Amino acid sequence: MKTITTSYWSLIVLFLLINSSVFAQFKPYLENIKKNEGPPHSLETLSFRPFEPGLPVASRPFASPGYSYRNIPKMMLTKGNTVNTIRLQYADRSGIPAAIYGETAEAAAYTDPEEKIFAQLQALKKYLQIEDPDEEFHISKISEGANGYTHYLLRQFYRDVPVYGGELTVHLQNGVIQMLNGRSFPTPKISRVIAAMSKENAEQRAMTEVQKISTVQEMSASTREILGLDQSSAELILYHPAQQADQVRLVWRVEVVPNIHHREVYFLDAHTGDVIFQQNVLCKAHADLPPTGPATGSASDLLGQNRTVHSYEIDGTFALIDASRPMFNPNISFDPGDPANVIWTLDAEDETPIENDDFSVAQILSDNKNVWPANAVSAHYNAGQAYEYYRTTFGRNSINGRGGTIVSIINVADEDGSGLANAFWSGSAMFYGNGGNVFDELPKALDVAGHEMSHGVVQTTANLEYLSQSGALNESFADIFGAMIDRDNWQIGEDVVKTNFFPSGALRDMSDPHNGPNNPNTNNGWQPAHMNEYQNLPETEDGDNGGVHVNSGIPNRAYYLFATEVGKDVAEQVYYNALANYLTRFSQFIDLRIAVLASAAEKYNNTVVAAAAAAFDQVGIVGDQGTEQPDDLEVNEGTELVLTTNTGKTALSLFNTDGSTLAESFLTGGVANKPSISDDGTLMIYIDGDQHIQLISFNWSTSQYGITQLSNEGVWRTAAISKDGQLLAALTDDYDDQLYIIRLADGMGVRYTLTNPTTAEGVSTGTVSYADVLEWSLDGQYVMYDALSSISKVDGTIEFWDIGIIEVWDNQSDDFGSGYITKLFTGLEEGISVGNPTFAKNSPYIIAFDFLDDNQGTYTVKAGDVLTGKVKDIFEAGDLGFPNFTVQDDALSFDAYDQDGNRVLGITDLANDKITPTSNAFIYISSDNGVRWGLNFATGERNLTTDTKDLVLQAEGLKLYPNPVREQLQMELELPASDQVLIQVFDQLGHNVYSEQQSLGSGLQKISLDLGNLSGGTYVLDIRQGNRQWIQRMVKL
Repeated sequence: MKTITTSYWSLIVLFLLINSSVFAQFKPYLENIKKNEGPPHSLETLSFRPFEPGLPVASRPFASPGYSYRNIPKMMLTKGNTVNTIRLQYADRSGIPAAIYGETAEAAAYTDPEEKIFAQLQALKKYLQIEDPDEEFHISKISEGANGYTHYLLRQFYRDVPVYGGELTVHLQNGVIQMLNGRSFPTPKISRVIAAMSKENAEQRAMTEVQKISTVQEMSASTREILGLDQSSAELILYHPAQQADQVRLVWRVEVVPNIHHREVYFLDAHTGDVIFQQNVLCKAHADLPPTGPATGSASDLLGQNRTVHSYEIDGTFALIDASRPMFNPNISFDPGDPANVIWTLDAEDETPIENDDFSVAQILSDNKNVWPANAVSAHYNAGQAYEYYRTTFGRNSINGRGGTIVSIINVADEDGSGLANAFWSGSAMFYGNGGNVFDELPKALDVAGHEMSHGVVQTTANLEYLSQSGALNESFADIFGAMIDRDNWQIGEDVVKTNFFPSGALRDMSDPHNGPNNPNTNNGWQPAHMNEYQNLPETEDGDNGGVHVNSGIPNRAYYLFATEVGKDVAEQVYYNALANYLTRFSQFIDLRIAVLASAAEKYNNTVVAAAAAAFDQVGIVGDQGTEQPDDLEVNEGTELVLTTNTGKTALSLFNTDGSTLAESFLTGGVANKPSISDDGTLMIYIDGDQHIQLISFNWSTSQYGITQLSNEGVWRTAAISKDGQLLAALTDDYDDQLYIIRLADGMGVRYTLTNPTTAEGVSTGTVSYADVLEWSLDGQYVMYDALSSISKVDGTIEFWDIGIIEVWDNQSDDFGSGYITKLFTGLEEGISVGNPTFAKNSPYIIAFDFLDDNQGTYTVKAGDVLTGKVKDIFEAGDLGFPNFTVQDDALSFDAYDQDGNRVLGITDLANDKITPTSNAFIYISSDNGVRWGLNFATGERNLTTDTKDLVLQAEGLKLYPNPVREQLQMELELPASDQVLIQVFDQLGHNVYSEQQSLGSGLQKISLDLGNLSGGTYVLDIRQGNRQWIQRMVKL
């Protein structure tokens, strides 16, 4: 058996560096496992070897260290007690950073701003590739900004000759450097900076060249003065053709103005006079081309009303793109195939997005700005009305609040190709069906469109969970704002329903949720109007996710009563403020009452508060208790260790939390995914180099482990074990939307399809390509995953990574779960991806993840609270972080690099909220072989559920004999009802040494437990049924 020894190392002072060379692909390591090119795998063709936790482990001591590898440096970490953290950001492959954040220790030693700036440049000169910053940069401009900022512009020179385009800006706040950015070039490698050609000859040569393309107009001195023109001017510069850092020439830059219609610039070799480059720098209006840009016309919509139609003209052709709104930025490049900050209506051309990976959309074009399809006019008009409502009423900049493009898609078909009898918000776009047999064409209804687009507002504010009461609030807010956008009445969908399906003539009625006959069995539009009619429906697709479209009638009526009393103008302000600033993801009906009353008090007065309270009283939403934060688990009190993979992903190692090595490269043979370990540290799962699922069982008292190959087929690429060690989640090399959940005890499993849920009942869009990282929730009912999804656009497909949670197990029934999926983030902007999620060790509502902003070329490790919706930056890195919480959740570790390019684990301390960093990042674990994919765990045992607060301890009903016991313990248990019973035995350290679950009837039950394998000592027997708990001590001989 290997002797465990401790080794220490010194942390060295490093700079934080960022490199953009890997930004183009979020997860390049996935290329290591090739996609299956044969027939797709299925549950029927895959098999697993059953594994019962608790089997004796094999006698295999930990192995000795092995493989060593180095990677290209992308990021470095600073020592934990260093306050001067510098971060470098690269935007291209020039090797020179585009931005540098923070102040170096050298600069911090100075108080004079100019001395500070040049000390900063000296400290960073090797990154800027400058030999003598004091000589090569001159301060040319100083300007004062807001909030204590001062901005310095520096120009680059070499031997007093300007380096063309070499400019840096340095930004100080209250005397401290915050950032340096701009473009500069390495110190020029040029021997001669004295021009052979004179300035006058250069000007004459340029004038000779310009006469080849234009007429020279002799202008009087007064004309030149009035127009502010010099006929020619020359400057000697160092010029980098095509901005190539390694190419530099001494050049005359000559600007010539032959007449008032031309302004040309010539770059002439200062020795030979050759023309290196020529450009026209006069901005012209091309009157000979057809007008291009926003256009305004008119056309009839589905209601037969003439609507103003805002389109965009492109060389005589009009696209249904509205660039007339304040959110549009005319100063940025306009791409009709991917327009930014506009209202955009597209055509699905009778294709379906439902479970259809080939779904695409087409641009709606016309050669006449007054000729458009009626359903396109309605959809385009609806989006404009929704935009203007939120802008003028709440000052909200578009649906997402950030000027995001509003996309509407018409002519959406059902799965069978018929007209879709629905309209829905997918999280990124508005989809309109043509109604089928149930509705008229759905773009006809402004309130339905306002409802669906308002889901986008809910998503980017409180982001109410689409399940049961929080989901009903989500629906209710969509109805409320839909009715406020189309504020003529309190009905929803009255313009599109067919009365043979909705006899009342409306889809819903906020003033009368019964919407006609008070019979939910015969009235399709019926909703409850009071809490005494609340419908307890299953949280499944068939159960409308717990009745989200049904029970929304109760808060709907509360709003109607409130708005009738105080007026719509006041009511909508109160509710929007409540949604944006008070409600959280899992808010319930009572939370709505609390939020609305608080919002009314904030914005108005006691009269409005009283009106709100009365409205909630009338619908039965009463009381003063809101949603409680879930309880945290007790911390695992076992020994904390860190499992890592080496740089080359060939071996696994174990470390102590002080960085000392416990077992270097104890497992070899390839590691294809980040391993997963049970909560007590006894079982570990990973994919080996042959794509098999390997299970490692540890015996920490003997420092031994055993290996079991669970899979019979080498087709796997990711796997994760549940915290209790009972279940397995896995993905195959099909790279598809299938997730496999396996029960380890018998090898049986279920396959789930990963989808992107929408706000439409029973509708999800099949745009998930494949998932990657899997992690189980603490209670073993949910798997959190990241997935690559795609959205089809006119000019191609946008791909992005996001995070979902799927219910795969039901602890109540002790069986596989419903497959219900929720997304942690909605309305991600284009170019944004999130992935590699992980749960906190003790708080089920705390997560961490990687965040990629492809627009800025940055990776950031973030942490979030799903209850409050708060997200905090932990560390901005140059690569994926694969974050991981420590056992006490008091710190977060992540992948990083040291200054020599070795992979290390970095770590940042966290505040009590578990999402706010309280220290700079510093090196946590390092090794000669490199470390990555860190995973903290503890070797103790604990209860993995957090609902013990509701347990009622039973004083009677349990008898044990014999006690003390040698082998068979007999129990008599009086049960008041038939239900599942959990039987557990704990030792004096709180370790769970025996657990089983039985389905028992009511009355007196006799149970026998075989405890022969337990060591002698005192134990606690813990029995639970529902919220009842029996506890009794026993002695094992």
